[in-house]
Order: sequence, then structure tokens, then C-alpha cells
Amino acid sequence: MPIHARLLEKTMNICSPIMQKSEFKGVMCGILKADSIFQKIQKLQLPHEAYYFIVNAEGKLLSSSEESLAKEIIEGHFSKIAILDHNESQTISYQNHIINISKMKQFDWYVGIGMDKDKVFGASLHKIIYHGLALFIGFICVAIIVSSAFEFMRRRVERKQKEYEFLLEHRSRLAEIGELISGFNHQLRQPINSLSLMLSNILQLSENRVLKQDMLEESVQACQKSVQLIDKTMTIFRNFYRCNQEITTFDLNDCIKSVLHIVFTDFVRYNINFSVNENKDIPITMTSVENFVQQILLVLLQNAKDALLEEELKQGNTINKKILITTKAEYGKVIIDVIDWGGGVDAHARETLFSMTKNSQKKQGSGIGLFFAKKLAQEKLLGDLVLEHPNNPTIFRLSIAQYLTCKE
Repeated sequence: MPIHARLLEKTMNICSPIMQKSEFKGVMCGILKADSIFQKIQKLQLPHEAYYFIVNAEGKLLSSSEESLAKEIIEGHFSKIAILDHNESQTISYQNHIINISKMKQFDWYVGIGMDKDKVFGASLHKIIYHGLALFIGFICVAIIVSSAFEFMRRRVERKQKEYEFLLEHRSRLAEIGELISGFNHQLRQPINSLSLMLSNILQLSENRVLKQDMLEESVQACQKSVQLIDKTMTIFRNFYRCNQEITTFDLNDCIKSVLHIVFTDFVRYNINFSVNENKDIPITMTSVENFVQQILLVLLQNAKDALLEEELKQGNTINKKILITTKAEYGKVIIDVIDWGGGVDAHARETLFSMTKNSQKKQGSGIGLFFAKKLAQEKLLGDLVLEHPNNPTIFRLSIAQYLTCKE
């Protein structure tokens, strides 16, 4: 491409023959500015990893998007390109480059597009990493949002469930208190009547002036015993329904006797006998929440009473209306068995025995229920309440930690 004398730029001389009826009449020639062509070629939008070039038949680089790279590859190794001669296009692999070359029909030029495999792989890997990272971050964000929403809903449901359980437990507890009020009334009536009779007797003897000193002392002592019995009964009932969650050290047998004292009148009314298989030689001392232990025992005793009364309705007075309580301590656990000889628990009732929808073993039950008893044993006393034996006899086993700490 010589320098034009007037334009002072590189030009291309283009000549075309003039033919008329297959006869050669002459030649028309013209010139084109080389830069105008190459500038248009350079405006082509190619991938960042690709480059183009134009080379003549002698292997001289006419134009390229990457001058230095194309010169190194094309001009230094044009022998491989020369084989194109009459082929329209050919793909050549050189080191890590892939080059596709096409021969221009009207000129002795070659147009080629090359790509560096390492750059293509690096760019693809970069895109994959970029998109993968974006997807990963998006997934993490979605996971966090979903997890937060789930946690929010879980806490909300859990809070509502606790509120519902609290209301249900409170309502059931009020029903239990109402049922035992009659027993409390009968327990107080007997010592009050005895106290009233003794005071009336003392007053009458004093009016008749036949009251002796030893008779007075004996009557006063009897009155004191009645007052002490009343005070003991009131103290037990007050402590039982106080819902004290303080961890204290107490004797298990005394704890059981307090519960039996509460239900004594009610059980005597239905001729139900109960006994405690105590190991008097080795008393069982516990460090736990005495109030919770008493509540669970009350549920089990009421449950056993309901079973005995229902079985009595079926079979008459031929059943053994007895409740036995056994206790033992082993391996840091205290095991309390409440045994009755009622009708037992059938297979269908066992499935819902400790569920929230069923608050007693039998239809007559109205206590805080086996569900709350099991919940107290598991969550507050580090133990469990299970049906050890379903019938003949029916055994409910309460297994709890013997020693609790404030941290636990």
C-alpha cells in the first residue's frame, strides 16, 4: 500500500476490467484510503477474549485488534496460513490459541479471528465464580429470610401454645381445687366439732361445779390436739396450692403423707384404702421442688381413685379398692409407683393417655391431668412419668432426679 502523492496516506489501488460483449475495452482504476477500511473493521464488537487481524499473502499484518499479539503469532508463523491458497477458511491451533482464517475472494488478503484458550477459560471461570457467588449469596439471603420467618412463626406458635397450656392448666387446677374443697371442709369439720363438744362439756361441768383439775387438763389437751390438727390441715392445703417453685430439701415420706392427708376424707368416703410401702430404716431425702412432686402424686391418686370407682360400677363391690404407693431411690433417681387394682388402661386409651386432649385416665377425672403431670416431671423435675403396667394391677411410675440444683 504505497503513499499517495496527493493524499499523503496509504491507499489501495483497485482496478476492474471493462468488458463489452466479451471483448476487452479497457480498465477502470481507483484508490481507497486504507485507514477508512481498517477503522470500520476496528469498530466491530468482539468478545474481550477474541482478537481479529488482516494479513496479506506475504504474511504482513495489515490490521489487528491486538497488534503485538497478532504480529507474534501471524507474522512469525505465516507458513501455516499460506496453505489456505484456495480454501475459503481453516482453523489453526497454535500453542494455546485457536485461529480461524478465511481468504478474501477479491483480494490476496486473509481475515482471521483468534482466541486465547487460557483467557477464554479464565473469563468463563470468572463468570462462573461470579454468578455462583451471586447465587450463593442470594441463597444465603433467602435462607436467612426464610429461617427468620420460620423462627418468628415458631416462637409465636410456641408462645401461643404456652399461653394455651397455662390457661388450660390454670382452669384444670381450679377444677381440682373445687373438687378438694369438700374434702377440706370435712377434714376441718371433725376437729371443729370435737373442739366444740369438749368446750361445751367443760362449760357444763363448770356450771354444775363438778369440774375437777385433772378433767380440765385432759380436756384442754384434747382441745389443743384438735387445734393442732386444724392448723396442720390448713398449712398443708395452703402450701399445696401456693405453687411454690423453690428447690428445698425434704423427706419424701413426709411429702407423700401430706398428699394423703389432703385426699384422706375423700378416699374414706368411697371406702378406698391406701398404703405406703415405706423403707423406714433408710429415709429418702430429696432436694427438689416439693410442690411439683405433690401435684403429680395428687394426679396419680385421683386417677387411681377414678379407675377404682369406674370398675366398681361395672363389677359391684367385689373389687379390691386399694391404692399402694411404693418408693425407692437408686442411681440418683427416686422412683415412685402408684398402683391400683381398677379396670386398667386399654390399648386405645394408651395412645392418648398423656396427650393434651385427654386430662384423665377415666371419664370421671377432673385433675390437672396426666399431660401436665408428665410435663412437670420432664421439664421441672428432670424425670418422666410413664405407664409401667397397663392392668392387673395398673402401675404408673414417676422417676425424677433425687437432687436438683438451682441451675438445673
